[in-house]
Amino acid sequence: MKYPDRFFHALQALTADETLRYRSQLLWVNRVLAGVALFMSVVNFCTARRLLMVSTLAFAALCLLNVLFLRRRAESLRLVSLLFFCEALTLFAFFLVSGIPDGFSIIWCCLIPSCGLLLFGRRRGTVFCAAMLLLLVFFFWTPLGRGLLLYDYGATFRLRFPMLYLAFYAVAFFLETIRATTQSQLVEAREKYRYLSAHDTLTDLYNRYGFNERLDRAVADREGDGLGLMILDLDHFKQINDRYGHLSGDAVLRETAALLRRTVGDRGDVCRWGGEEFAVLLYGSAGTQTLAAQLRAAVGAARIRTAETEIAVTVSIGAVAAPGPVGAAELVTRADRALYRAKAEGRDRVVFETLTASAHA
Repeated sequence: MKYPDRFFHALQALTADETLRYRSQLLWVNRVLAGVALFMSVVNFCTARRLLMVSTLAFAALCLLNVLFLRRRAESLRLVSLLFFCEALTLFAFFLVSGIPDGFSIIWCCLIPSCGLLLFGRRRGTVFCAAMLLLLVFFFWTPLGRGLLLYDYGATFRLRFPMLYLAFYAVAFFLETIRATTQSQLVEAREKYRYLSAHDTLTDLYNRYGFNERLDRAVADREGDGLGLMILDLDHFKQINDRYGHLSGDAVLRETAALLRRTVGDRGDVCRWGGEEFAVLLYGSAGTQTLAAQLRAAVGAARIRTAETEIAVTVSIGAVAAPGPVGAAELVTRADRALYRAKAEGRDRVVFETLTASAHA
């Protein structure tokens, strides 16, 4: 896979998993901040800002440790988030109190609302932002806090900066709300599309595409119990549509689908194979013939009520049991042949076949 394809594939994965997104963002923010802090450490060294150099160098080291820890232990996301929370607040509190160089470092606090909400979400991000706001209010607006400051901020700056910080927070909160809402709608739409792509809208069963995926996976993951496959065809279904109308025909398909699903239960998957045909995949070959007979009897005994009348239907079934390894294509071909024989022999019956080792070798 080419790099652009890998990149966009990774982005798609991030939009589908919030935990993965938070982890990736935390990794990248720590990497970027580590790089910025290392660069500023060099600048501080060259400008003889020794204390500031130590603080930025220590922060860079902590960010790199966060990255290493999170890469080695993906489950430590909450712990690393808390550590980063404390590390960032400590650094910004140092910037606030020291004011070096020349009161500039405190401007970095304006990154907290946008980065905090993006990294931690609206609830925990707001806690992060509120903690910094409390520090600003304490050091700028209370006599005790101002007495602890090592830099002489102007009165206008002390008054206005917390308000500027709140404005940054309000904008960041609004943008994060839009992002989170859009993300939620995107995930919902994606899940709906994924479901519709694999399911039949009339019967709510697997469609041919979804069933083939299940069949391929079952063949690949087959264990010792083997597999069973049935293909079912409602007998003379065209006559139902011609006599009672397509709405009644749809009702027959829906009720038959529900009956098949109830009878099969958790023993396998049911699919609308196409038109009036259904398929049943069984996870285990034992009992395939018995279940096929039960399905034929259940469908034959049902009376499907429509707006005008009750409709009785029968079904022809081709069933195959494969105790040993078998390919998906061969399993379908054998079941299809068995169905053809059931219809040729008069319909409303089951034709069953067991695939021996030589048959599918």
